[in-house]
Formats: sequence, structure tokens, C-alpha cells
Amino acid sequence: MLPRLYPPISAVNEWGETTGSGYSLMHPDTFPMLKRILKRVIDRYMLPYGQNWFHIGMDEISRWCKTDLQKHSPRELLELYLVEIGRYLLDNGMEKVIVWHDMADSLTGFDESFELVLERSGLAGKVVIQWWNYTMPVFPVKAVRGAEGWVAPSTGWLPGMFYQDNVDNIENMINEGVEHSFRGAVAYALYSPSFRRNTACLAEKSWNTRKRDIADFDRQYAGWIVANEAERWAKGMGAMRKLFEYSSTFVLLLEIGVFSGNSDSYRPYPARIIRSVLATDGTHKAFRVTRTLARNALLAFERGSPAAGKEYELEVIRFECRRVIGLIDALLGLVDAVRAYERIARGPAAGRSGLGAIGERLERDLEALDVLLAEMQTVLPAYMVYVGWREYGFLREAIRAQAEQLGHLAGDRAVLSGEVSLPPSVVCKAHCL
Repeated sequence: MLPRLYPPISAVNEWGETTGSGYSLMHPDTFPMLKRILKRVIDRYMLPYGQNWFHIGMDEISRWCKTDLQKHSPRELLELYLVEIGRYLLDNGMEKVIVWHDMADSLTGFDESFELVLERSGLAGKVVIQWWNYTMPVFPVKAVRGAEGWVAPSTGWLPGMFYQDNVDNIENMINEGVEHSFRGAVAYALYSPSFRRNTACLAEKSWNTRKRDIADFDRQYAGWIVANEAERWAKGMGAMRKLFEYSSTFVLLLEIGVFSGNSDSYRPYPARIIRSVLATDGTHKAFRVTRTLARNALLAFERGSPAAGKEYELEVIRFECRRVIGLIDALLGLVDAVRAYERIARGPAAGRSGLGAIGERLERDLEALDVLLAEMQTVLPAYMVYVGWREYGFLREAIRAQAEQLGHLAGDRAVLSGEVSLPPSVVCKAHCL
């Protein structure tokens, strides 16, 4: 926002044009403006409430100012920002300055020269590096002289879209941190009570690092929420992990939603995913297998009564499995309708009598999706419901539009007789985001 509101501090491209994204650290107004903002945050929201750890991020930098790069390397700019902002925070009452690991690690390797920067600037002992990574297996971390190490697994950040099981990630990252004498663990997360199992795992593993492995945690958690059938539920949680951890199934599930909008005109939604599934049976099969995984996990949760006060935990676990099943059914129902429609369009006019049946099946799929979206309102926290509706509302609209087109064509005598050609599928033409 700031580079757009105040173009003088904005990074510029190779033609000297402001990008509206990122800063020019060499411009004389940039650091004074940032420091004024930081001072307000410190004075209003930090010190009055006893808060003295300040996270300055510094990760995922992608758009460097071209004029800055004429005088400094990316590493020099990163270290300049760390020192300038870090010293300012410490001078104004902060005790620790936190950064993500990824950008600094990729540019410096956290080598001896970086450690000397911390020492010479007075930041040694004041910087906290938080290491994050959500893929499996977990990447290696390292100790950095002059900086405190923390691990930052995730307890989930897409509750509006689908469940995420990060228990393996939490266990492995904390084990890595212990091996390197890190001081603590913190979750990168968009909090939702529907992710309570991940949060419980982070707490349990952080305080009892050597005491339990993940299988033990599953049994412990199942015994906490289920009055009976705890062993069965623990096995079901293991089955959920195959589906919901950060893996290939995660990517498949991410594709079903619009994921906060897609501005790439070459990959319009939902046409891109429809065409992808139509192009190869492998993608269609991958979604069917993912559905089977969800169904198998759900079977483990059919029996079992909640322990006192734990009704929500059972409701969430069952719902998340049903949600995946319902979303995949909706997506593949639309894919199958488009495939059947295009097959009829290529065939003789006599086959057009089947258009009505295809549309009716799609109407039933739409009704089932509406039931799922309504259930989302009862299970997810209120601030997450609109996110889920936004993500899957575009899929719903595509199904509705395709069903409407099929119903209209099925009642058109000129279409049925073959006097006029069938138009392209509306899903892959007009109703793409």
C-alpha cells in the first residue's frame, strides 16, 4: 500500500517507472517514513501492553528496486534493511527483532559474514530467526551465531477451503529445532477452532518433545475427544493425514477453489481445472482416489460418542471428510457434464435428446453442493464461512450456468432437430473468472 500511496519511496523497474510494490531503500524518504510508522505501532500497541518482540518479516522478496541494484547487491540491501530497522526497534524499547529464515538464508547462507554483520551492528543476541517450511519431508535448519533460532511449523492457514493436517510437519520441525538447540516453536497460522488438533499437537510436542511420537499423540487426542472407539478414531486420524497434509492431494484440493481470485487470463477459473481434468484420465483418477481417501477416513469416524464438551471436535472431523467428498463430487459432476455435452455436440442430432438428462444430473449435483455450503455455515467459525463461500461460489456458479444452458437447449426444438449447431459449453466460455 505505501509504495502506491507515496510513489517517491516505491521501487522502480528497469525503465525508471514506479512499480507500486516494494521500496527504494536508497530514497531519502523511505527509512524515515517506515520508522515513523514503526514508532506509532510501538508507542500505541506494543509498550503499553508489555510487548517487546517485533516481527519484521523480510521474506519472499521478489521485486527489487532496479536503481538500488545499481549500487548494491540484494544481499547488501537485505542486510541494510535488517540493521537500519532492527537498530531502530531496539533503540525504541524492543528487546527482540524477529525475521523469517528463507530470504536471509537464500541470500547469505547465514555465513560468517552475516554473523559479523549482527555483531558489528549490535544486533547479536537480539535477532530471532524463525524457520518455516510446510512440505514433507522437512528441510534442515541450522544454528546461527548471534541469533536465536525458533521453528515455525503451521497449524493451518486455509480453514475456509479444506482441512490441513500438519501434525507430521509439527513433529519433524520441532525435532529439527531440538537437534540445533533452538529456543522455541511458534505457529504460522490463520487460526480456526476447526484446526484445534494441529494446535494441540504443537502445544504437546513443544512441551513434551521427547515424550511422544505422532502415533502416541493421535491416541492421546482421540482419547480426549471420544468417549468410546478411541483406537478406531486414532487410526482414522492417520488416514486423514494421507489426505490433508502438505502433499500432492493438497495441490488437487487447492485447485477446486478459486484461491482468492485468479488474475491470470491464460488460466481462467474454472475452465482451467475443467480442461485439466478432461485432458487426461490421470487427473480425473487423482481426484477419484482423493475422494476414496476421504471416504475411507470417514468410515473410521462413523461410530463414537463425544466426551463431555468435545462435541465440536467430532463434528469437525466428520465434516472435513464429507466436505472433500462433496467438493470432488461437484467438480467431477461438472466435468462429466461438460464431457457428455461435448460428445453430443460432436455426434449426430439424434443424441441431443440426452441433453435434458445431463442437465438434471447436474441440477442434483448443485443441490448437493448447496447442502454442503449450508453445512459449512454451521461448522466453521463465522469469520471463515464467507471465505469458503467465496472460494467455492465460483464453482457453484459454473455448475448453475451449465445446468441452465443444458435445460435451455433441451427444450429448444431447433437444437434437438439439428437445424442449429450446439454452442460451446458455457463453462469453458463465458463463465470463467
